[in-house]
Amino acid sequence: MLPQINRIVAHTDFDGLISALLMQEVLGVEEVAFAESWEITDGSFIAHHSDAVVDLPCPGEGCALWIDHHASNNGPTGPYFHLDSSRKSCASFIHSLWPDRLQKYLPLVQAADIIDSAEYAERDIREPMPAMQVALSLAHGSHHYRAFLIEQLRNRGIEDVAAMRIVQEKYAGVMREHEEFLVSAEERIAVRGSVLVLDGMGLQVPGGLLHFMLYLRYPAVAVSLIISDGGQGRARVSLGENIFMRVNNVNLGMLAREYGGGGHKAAAGCSVPLAQKDEMVDRLVTALNQ
Repeated sequence: MLPQINRIVAHTDFDGLISALLMQEVLGVEEVAFAESWEITDGSFIAHHSDAVVDLPCPGEGCALWIDHHASNNGPTGPYFHLDSSRKSCASFIHSLWPDRLQKYLPLVQAADIIDSAEYAERDIREPMPAMQVALSLAHGSHHYRAFLIEQLRNRGIEDVAAMRIVQEKYAGVMREHEEFLVSAEERIAVRGSVLVLDGMGLQVPGGLLHFMLYLRYPAVAVSLIISDGGQGRARVSLGENIFMRVNNVNLGMLAREYGGGGHKAAAGCSVPLAQKDEMVDRLVTALNQ
């Protein structure tokens, strides 16, 4: 018997999108809110006691149900707080809890596994598959757009949804941003040992494929470290493992956790006050080169 749930709170990425869809099916709850991980950890997003929080850090006991798969996250013990870091996606964890009820969504869960664990070949970056196109379109998506996608994915295949004009327009815009950014940011890239450091402060840093596109251009690096403006006097750092080589031995999620962030073994993020940016980057680079 599940507790009373009035709202689902999910991460803004593709895994969060599919996790929200699955939880709507299980709970019969329509209201969904989306949040970034850092909004939970810094308290700028306030969870309610009747929320189901999925694919995000646990807001303590300030929610009714929590389900996640990030190894760097933890929460209270109890029947309604669930963490399984062995899962490639939060969607696959949710599916495992209610497999019969969620069987029809298995193709979406499998797509979330691939995308959230970055199990890509080079051709997937050069020519993204339909699910990845939908995932990339989220970078230009509002709350309304995410709600629209959930409704479409409830009854349509991912290929059909990816082919929709609105999805293709957003996807094309995201890809164009990536190419333009890489040209403008070339002089801001430095390779320090096995780590590529890109200082994007003051620039509009695109989300989505940036780490992977860097690996195509700099195949010898083990990890990429991208710095961007976090707002409110903070710098945000995104860490990613070179998925085409995978020689990094550092758990990036645990490393980011030391700076108030977190994530996966192969992809993570954190933020610090601007005055501490250079010192933090130096420490991260040193740790990653050991």
